[in-house]
Amino acid sequence: RYLVKPRYGGGGEGIREWTPGMNKLEGSVLQPFIEGQDIDVSMAVVDGRTIACTTEQKIGPGVRRYFANAAVERAAQNLVTSTRYTGLMHIDMRLDTEGRPWVIDINPRIWASHWMSAAMGMDFAAAFAAAATGEPVARQRQRGLCAAQWRYPAARSETGEGGGREGVRLGGGAEGVKEKR
Repeated sequence: RYLVKPRYGGGGEGIREWTPGMNKLEGSVLQPFIEGQDIDVSMAVVDGRTIACTTEQKIGPGVRRYFANAAVERAAQNLVTSTRYTGLMHIDMRLDTEGRPWVIDINPRIWASHWMSAAMGMDFAAAFAAAATGEPVARQRQRGLCAAQWRYPAARSETGEGGGREGVRLGGGAEGVKEKR
């Protein structure tokens, strides 16, 4: 099985399964389909050295689980070490049915869910800025948080535009759930 994936885009938009006889569209790539679970690694890295890292999994609309996975983190670290990467990075991976990580997509930039990590105390941009300017930064890891969820109001304004973030619901293990507005 293969997927047809737009060369440029985001959020999984435009990805569809390739079928025999289908022409590969210009501006797209064919990518093997890997049976398993989506998993992401977000990192702040300086010269191949990770200073902040989260492993996360989307478990529902607007809900992410943050946890440790040694194989996934090792694959991500090997990537940034071998390239001596510097910057912020979000790596989309897939854990196959045997638990092996496969790199699907590398985004060398800030990512859409970065605010969730920041709301829970893991500020990638601040950690990277400090490291890039020579300030000491202890390696950061975010673990044990259950979920972060944002809600958008159903109603739109008179101009037809959406209302934006209504609130952030943070779930944190024994800490319970707290609301921020």
